[in-house]
Amino acid sequence: MSYHFKTPDEVKDFEEDVEYIRFEMTDLHGISRSKTVPARHRNKDILMYSGTLLLGPRSSPTITQEVLKDGCNDLKLIPDWNTFRVIPWVFENPTARVLCEQSDFKNKRLQVHPRTVCKNVLDELRQLNGAGYELLSAHDLEFTLMKFDEAKTARPAFEGCDAFASLQMARVQDLSHELERNLLSVGIDVHALNAGRAPGQMELACISEWGLQGADNAYTCKNAIKEICQKKARLATFMCKPFADSGDGATACNDALLRHSLWRQHPVEGPTLGPNSPPEPVPEPTAAKQATRLSFNSFAAGLTFGVSPASRTSTSRTSSGSISEAPQSPPPPAESERMQWVNVFSDKSETGCSPECRWWVGGLLKHGNALRALTAPTVNCYERPASGKWVPLTSACGWNGDAAQVSMQSNGLDENTSVSMRHISAAANPYLVVAGIAAAGMDGLRCKLEPPEEAWKAPCTLACGLEAALQALESDAVLVAALGSQFVDWFVRVKRDELAHFSQTSTDSAAEKAKAHRDLYAGFI
Repeated sequence: MSYHFKTPDEVKDFEEDVEYIRFEMTDLHGISRSKTVPARHRNKDILMYSGTLLLGPRSSPTITQEVLKDGCNDLKLIPDWNTFRVIPWVFENPTARVLCEQSDFKNKRLQVHPRTVCKNVLDELRQLNGAGYELLSAHDLEFTLMKFDEAKTARPAFEGCDAFASLQMARVQDLSHELERNLLSVGIDVHALNAGRAPGQMELACISEWGLQGADNAYTCKNAIKEICQKKARLATFMCKPFADSGDGATACNDALLRHSLWRQHPVEGPTLGPNSPPEPVPEPTAAKQATRLSFNSFAAGLTFGVSPASRTSTSRTSSGSISEAPQSPPPPAESERMQWVNVFSDKSETGCSPECRWWVGGLLKHGNALRALTAPTVNCYERPASGKWVPLTSACGWNGDAAQVSMQSNGLDENTSVSMRHISAAANPYLVVAGIAAAGMDGLRCKLEPPEEAWKAPCTLACGLEAALQALESDAVLVAALGSQFVDWFVRVKRDELAHFSQTSTDSAAEKAKAHRDLYAGFI
């Protein structure tokens, strides 16, 4: 169940129901790092090692001068109490979690923390041209479910490359239903689940959310799935390619397609149409000033007619399976004119996509190689084929299709006009994916970057290795400025240590290489 708190004191009503609170933060990889605290100590400072962000996938440390200079001391965690959730899958001792960022050595918010980086970029997007832009996004996450044989060797939970096959899902039906119920209980609405295109592969699509919430949901979803599966003696991994190619040529590559659109408020007369309002802390307007709205959550089916956002509630299941109500996002600010949230990517042209949509895509294409460091951030990601039966790339960008690296999609409804970016590995940190895409898209809007003519005819060449992607990120002045030079420095250092790890590993066959990659990535990514 989701709540809307601002301080730890507001949590006191849950003391009888919650024994422990997990103060949780992401590292650079998107791995959950946390401290579990008895609920009675929620008001005390919670400290974590200053180099936590610099840990590798299996916690090998990278040390920077900033960390050494302060003697590797602990830093204070900064909880966002609005993310307080009771965790239904930790039922033995009632536990909640709250997402945190980390302070720096001057007791200010650490600017290299992925959630802080993402928040900063989205704030910059909101302020761009004074337009108040809001990003609406959702991830389609693929992961590989494994079981262990008698030798404790990880194997796919089911064999076959039977995409969307009901019989494959029937093999893991109880688990998949449990995943959906648990995710809904923490405020993540799953749109659909299905069997993937490779042994053990499953795909899960989430309903889109505003701004930082979209990244929060993807991060929570990944770590929750891993934790729930671990309790079932299964291993779920979001690493890109956990196994070498099978004899029939099938390749298990886990992707995380990001569907997103850009919205802003616009004065309107008469009934309004738009998605649920962004979760901004705004004063509650009087009933007389609330605009009657149609609610349409982009990428999702289901309409709520003639209901103001303040009066709407969403249902969620508790761990016992009962239905409870949780408040939705507050409405937009009350103004002298009624305001409508409009999709900036949509217009009345033949394609249904606006110039702003094309400029945004132009920015994604311009910064494609630098983005690769964030969207394909592991050595294993580059084992993924650039093209093939399931990745039939014909162009860098296109309309309404999966055969383009970046696709602009519209089905005639303004609310459904969106951009989909392929070649995002499920191993990527969702906060850094959203931050990087928003930064690149903003550059496209500022400079009115049309996709180059050749982009409509052939795929663009992307960095073919992690080192090449890291170099592209370091040399991209726009992304370095948006993400922060210290963040880029820390991120690149950690990733080069990862490269060094594999340079010392001898792998004579594809199977040995896949095992070496699983040993580093599968357990925690």
